[in-house]
Formats: sequence, structure tokens, C-alpha cells
Amino acid sequence: MQWKSRVVWQRTLGVQIRLVAVQWASRPLVFLFSTEVRMTAEAILRIYAVRFCIETGFRDAKQYFGLSTYQVRRAPSIERLFHLCLWAQSLLRLRCWKATPQPIYGDWRKPLGYLTLSQQQRLAHAQAGARIFPGSAAGPGTAENAPALPQAA
Repeated sequence: MQWKSRVVWQRTLGVQIRLVAVQWASRPLVFLFSTEVRMTAEAILRIYAVRFCIETGFRDAKQYFGLSTYQVRRAPSIERLFHLCLWAQSLLRLRCWKATPQPIYGDWRKPLGYLTLSQQQRLAHAQAGARIFPGSAAGPGTAENAPALPQAA
């Protein structure tokens, strides 16, 4: 990874910013910026790396756990929904903590050392289905095993 950093004038906002251009070996050029011009390029990269994890968490909460489709209006209710969505996301990740990813993509994608959220969801559904429906045989208490009802005369 290589980077270059410069302090530039952002004309639209009328402020100085530190612009950092980052080049990875196999990825396109990425531009990061900060309004704190005294920060070093390394510090900006470190902060963006930490922040990126938070942003993907919000994206997942919105797309997969219903954070963007709430229908409540009061602040305490919104806060409870927010906590519920993040708890659901955390519990799903904990449930799939030791699972290893399967190489389902071609050679164009670098193999991941963790499960993506969609892979976690598929695994959790498969595990829950295996516990709920362990086999096709009827279990006790189903209609097939229930005693016959007496016939009306």
C-alpha cells in the first residue's frame, strides 16, 4: 500500500482539508480526507479503517435487520429498536463465530477469513431448520401419531 498526502483548499466549503490518496496493489485509487489538517496520513488511514467497520455495521442493520423500516415515532422507541437491531446482528455473528467460509466465488475474489452476513444468515437458517425439522418422520404429538377419534353413531 502506498499513499500521498497534501493539504488542499476545498473551494465549495471554503476550508482547508488534508487529502490522502491511497493505492493498494490490486485495487483502484482511493481518496480520503479530513478537515483536521494537522493529522498525519497514517492517523487518517487508521481512523478510516476503524470507522469502516462501524459503517458496515450500520449498513447491515439497515438492510438485513429492519433498522431503516421502523414505524415508531418516539425517541425511546427508536432507541429500543436500534438496540434490538444491533443485538440481533451481534447474536447472529456470535452464533456463526467459529464457522469457516466456503469458497463459493471464483478466482476473481480474494478468499475471506470470515463469513459474510448473507452466509451467516444462510448458516443460521440451516442450523435452525435442522433442529426444528431433524428428519421427515413424524414425531410424537403430530396428527399421524394421534389416537383415532371416536366415530359418531
